[in-house]
Formats: sequence, C-alpha cells, structure tokens
Amino acid sequence: MLGHVVGAVSNVLLFGRITGLFATTSFAVDCDNQYQNLESGIINNTVCPFGIELNPLNYDRLHKLCHYDNKIISSTLAPLTPLFHENVMHLVYCFFGFSILTYVSASLEYFCWTVATKRQTSRMSALLLRSLIQRNMTYLDTNQITQYNTTLFTNIEKIKNGIGFEFLMPIAVSLHVIVSIIVSFIVNWQLSLIMSCIIPIICGSSLMFAKVVTRETKEQLRTYSKAGQIAQEVFSSLRTVLSFNGSQSQQKKYEKELKLNEWHTVRKDAAFGVFTGWLFFINFAVYSIGFTFGAILMSYGNHRTVTISEILVVVSMFAQGLSLFNQIGPFFQSISEAQGAAVSVFRLIDEAHDENLNEREILEENISDERSIPNINGDIEFDNVSFSYPSRENVTTLNNLKLIARANQTTAL
Repeated sequence: MLGHVVGAVSNVLLFGRITGLFATTSFAVDCDNQYQNLESGIINNTVCPFGIELNPLNYDRLHKLCHYDNKIISSTLAPLTPLFHENVMHLVYCFFGFSILTYVSASLEYFCWTVATKRQTSRMSALLLRSLIQRNMTYLDTNQITQYNTTLFTNIEKIKNGIGFEFLMPIAVSLHVIVSIIVSFIVNWQLSLIMSCIIPIICGSSLMFAKVVTRETKEQLRTYSKAGQIAQEVFSSLRTVLSFNGSQSQQKKYEKELKLNEWHTVRKDAAFGVFTGWLFFINFAVYSIGFTFGAILMSYGNHRTVTISEILVVVSMFAQGLSLFNQIGPFFQSISEAQGAAVSVFRLIDEAHDENLNEREILEENISDERSIPNINGDIEFDNVSFSYPSRENVTTLNNLKLIARANQTTAL
C-alpha cells in the first residue's frame, strides 16, 4: 500500500515540476535585445550595392538586394533547447519508473487483501452456521430461525463488502492524504498552512455522515429482517392464513415494516447525497483558495516566496486528495452498512458460548459410550408430567399427564 501511495504522490509532484518547467522556461529570453543582436550580426556580414546601407528600419524591405558572406551566424536561442530537453526527459523517466512501482504495488495490494477478506468471511459463515444449528428447543420456540437466513447470507455479504476493497480504498486514501500534506509542507509551508484550513471541515463532515449512515443502516436491516420473517411465516403456513382470513392483516404488517424500511433508506441516501455535494463544493473551494493565495504570495513585495511549480504541486496535492474523498463516498457507505450488519452476526456467533441457549453435545465428535443403551425395548411411562411452551408460558399444554405406552402395543391419545 505504501508503494501505491508513494507512486500516486510522486505523480502529482512530477506533474507540478514538469508543468512549472514549461511555464518558467522562456525560449525568447530578452527577445527584443536578442533580435536586435541577431539583426546586427546579419547586417555586419552583408554586402550591398553602392548607395544601399542596411539598418533595422529598412532591413525587411531591402535585404533581398544584398548578399551574405560565408560567415556562419548562430542564434543565442539554440543553447536553451538541449538543456530543456534534458530536464524534461529526466522527469519523463521518473514518471515511467514510478508508474511501474505503482502497478506492482497496487496489484499485490489488491490480491493479498482480497484473499484475506475471503478467508475471514468464510470463517464467519462457518462459525455462524455452527452457532445456529446447536440451539436448544427453548431458543427455537421463542425465536423464528427462518429470520436468520438474512443474517447468514445478506449480512455476511455486506460485511465482505465492508472489509474488502471498499475498506482498503479509504485506508489508502487516508494514507495518501497524510503523505500529500507532509510533502506539501516540505514544498511550501506557507501556502500549505493556508490550505490546511479546510481539513477540519472535511473530517468533521465525514464523521457526521458516517454516524448518520451507520444508524440508518442498522434500522434498515432490522426492519428488512422483520419484513422477511413475516413473508416466510405466511408462505410456510399459507393454508392456515387463508383458512383464518389472515391475508389482509399479514399484508398490513408486511407493508408497515416495508414503509419503515423505505424511510430509513431514503434518509440514508439523502445524507449520502448531501455529503457528496458538499465534497464537490469543497473541491472547487480548494482551487479558489490555492490560486488566490498563491498569487498573493508570488506578488508579495519584492521577494517571491513561492514559484509557479510550488503552487501547482500544493494545489494539486490538496485537490487530488479531495477528489479521492469524493470517489470513496460509496466505500464509506459500504463500511457503515458493514458495521450495522456485523452487530447481529457477531452477537449470534458469541451466543454459541452461552450454555443456556445451546446443546453442545450435538457437534461433539467423540461422545463417551458409558451411558449408551444397546437394547431399547420396554414400556414408556409419563408420571405427572406438566409442560408449557417457552413462547406461551401462560398456556399449559400438558397438565399432570399420566400415561404408559406398552411395548409392542399401539397406544392411542
């Protein structure tokens, strides 16, 4: 990642250098004097007919009547060209070298991060499934296990997006911004100090946006899970719902949850849209502030404290950092959604260690055979058995049941 950031920052730095080189190198330094000197050299080496004398005023009109001697006349402009070409090619070679460094670093960075992300999400899915399948009957009676389909698939996918490439990009951009600010202060600390006034504004707005999106994402997933649970209950017991004329009531419950989900989605997307527009506004403000104060520093008194190359480097550093923040807005949204989805996933995984909710013997591979009964053949007796479901504790299902089921006989209830 560091190589990727170094390559990106070097790209901006070299761009400012080569642009400043084109802007500051003059191919006609003191053009009028050089033209006068060139004309004087030409005039002094010409042979004209009697009565014609060349001077700067009549040279363009009468020089065709004269002829030159064999002396070679060289221009003072020529020596600038090789030096300029050498400086430009040096910067071009640097561009090429840093492009190779960026290519290799970005490829390795993406490959390693993707492999690590896939391993983590695969382990999360395995641990979540292991936690759910060892739940005891009390838990299954009080909780609809079908609602965890969303947690097992949708939430895990959101987590994968939030810790994968979408999480890598904000880290890379943050590192890029930090390195860019350091390089900007090295290039010209005065202009960089003025430009740094926008950093607290960006950080504060980003933090506020992240909190809003995280809160709305949690509520969105909660209401979406409830709506899915209602739909699964209806489809799994469709005959019962139709026989009791419960279609309309179930539809109202489903639409109520969808309405809540809709409002949470609208608020989340509205916050994201406001944040994106705010970043565009700040991006234009960066150019305005940078070039305004750069012009002031260039024309301040008789001493120039900044050059055109330094202005281009500093302004480009800050502008590129903000443009990258503009592009990673959806990535911040994915991270916030992953935070909201991870709450329920890790809660269910941690519940695997709760002895009151699980039957751990289900997944034990080596169970002792000391209590095993080789031949189960005998009567089954219920003696004063009372029972009520955990979800309906006030309703007694069995009340002091006494029953003997004889072996090899059919017992009717």
